Amino acid sequence: ILKEYEAQFYSELEEYSTQIEEYINKNKRNLKIDRKINYNSPTQLAILLYDVLKIGVIDKKSPRGTGEDILQKIDLPLCNLILEKRGLEKLLGTYIDKLPECVSDKDGRLHAKFNQVGAGTGRFSSSDPNLQNIPIRDDLGKPIRAAFVASDADHTLVAADYSQIELRLMA
Repeated sequence: ILKEYEAQFYSELEEYSTQIEEYINKNKRNLKIDRKINYNSPTQLAILLYDVLKIGVIDKKSPRGTGEDILQKIDLPLCNLILEKRGLEKLLGTYIDKLPECVSDKDGRLHAKFNQVGAGTGRFSSSDPNLQNIPIRDDLGKPIRAAFVASDADHTLVAADYSQIELRLMA
């Protein structure tokens, strides 16, 4: 899937090839990008957005920013692809790659720690790994949730989404 986003990004980037080429020709001495822009480089993205595409300052605190909030405000297909790819990479890194490493060698199951007063605010928390943020609302969230199953037929796995409502009682 990541390769698809990469291909879409470079396909979309072709639309700006003339502007990129002009920028490269004008800035040969102080060049920090080439024709194949690295979408993971904040420096190269900033050059693409602010110097090549001449997008005005979006955020005065971060005038050449490439963070999520700034890319959302720019609202170009290129920016949307970068945001989608970053989200996918986060899901993969946080869940797909990390959770299998947390599985116990003894029984092949995941044993998280549930802390009654784990957070600084006194809220219920989960750690090693944190299971409170397992995604559900997107195409990748559903297969991740499907990985959580009860151990036997006589056991039940219960999942609840309280959407920021504090738990008063947990049974």
